[in-house]
Amino acid sequence: MAEFASEGFTISRVSTADQVAALLRDKILSGELKPGTPLQEVPLATAIGVARNTIREAMRVLVYEGLVRHSPRRGGSVTALTEDDVTDIYKLRRWIELPALDNVAALTTDDLRPLDVAAELKKAVESRDWNRVVELDMAFHRRLVAFVGSVRLDQFYRTLLSELRIGLMLVDRTSSDGARLVTDHQELYEMLVARRISECKDALRLHLDRAESDLKSVIGSPS
Repeated sequence: MAEFASEGFTISRVSTADQVAALLRDKILSGELKPGTPLQEVPLATAIGVARNTIREAMRVLVYEGLVRHSPRRGGSVTALTEDDVTDIYKLRRWIELPALDNVAALTTDDLRPLDVAAELKKAVESRDWNRVVELDMAFHRRLVAFVGSVRLDQFYRTLLSELRIGLMLVDRTSSDGARLVTDHQELYEMLVARRISECKDALRLHLDRAESDLKSVIGSPS
């Protein structure tokens, strides 16, 4: 077997498709490309100056992340959630997240520390960094589900949350109640550390109910 010296040797390769995906991702999350906007391969390839295959690869990345939906007839478009989509997603969130709290009893306080996101969340809200707000919010809930200890469930749940990302960005941009989001996560964390599981379930249920209602309000409001 050949031997290779690794000192001072690093590989940092970002494909053209990854760069295009990053460009489109930024435009989607900034709101420049709004939900429902068609993403046609030929115009995009011409505008960006890349091959259609590169656009196709970039779109596959964004479809996986839940930011783009693809239809064989219509091609790609920026994900636009309906109220039925939101109802279904939050129904699954309750089924998954609430029972996940039953696994907290076997954990240590150090195990729970990654859920202590309130301070970072407050900074993100104050700086109006909505992408970071959503990132921290989603990370908190993914970590809750990780208590179950199932790799398959973690993968499923990550995909489920990715469908919400655009909607959550819209809610955070239009909502002035970022303080409530910070308080919710702080209280949930404190209840878990104190092992007040029943109380935490009630608080989490209310948190999810309000999040669902806020998202439906944004979706149903005129653009």
